[in-house]
Amino acid sequence: MVVAGPGTGKTRVLSYRIAYLIETGQARPSQILDITFTNKACREISRRVSGLLKDRKGPVPEIKTFHGWAAAFIRRLNGPERFLMDERDSKELLGSATRDLKIRGLGKRNCTRWSPGSSRSGQFSHWKTSLSAGYGGRIQRRMRGVGL
Repeated sequence: MVVAGPGTGKTRVLSYRIAYLIETGQARPSQILDITFTNKACREISRRVSGLLKDRKGPVPEIKTFHGWAAAFIRRLNGPERFLMDERDSKELLGSATRDLKIRGLGKRNCTRWSPGSSRSGQFSHWKTSLSAGYGGRIQRRMRGVGL
């Protein structure tokens, strides 16, 4: 574990240590898990490790954020029949469902601004539970089909 303040070289230390362990054969990439707090740090460490190991072919170590690793872990546990949805996935599902079913009030433009917990989310929940077997049933089947 590396705990240090900003600008102290944590990213450099981790990047070089990962590359060193792989280059010297002390660890295989599949044996390394680097967990960071931010997506920015995750991208930067990945970029640096790739640069340090540029002549090497094969798998790369797992470098993720806490949330990214936890989501991947939960997805592995749940199997293919159930999954987690992030905000982007939710927007895509809502946009697709409303376009497919031609539901008014959540046009294409508005779907991109929808977010879980918003009033549009509540409106969609209302449609899902209150509409009759026609649209409501189709939405509910679609939601169950993706594990909601």
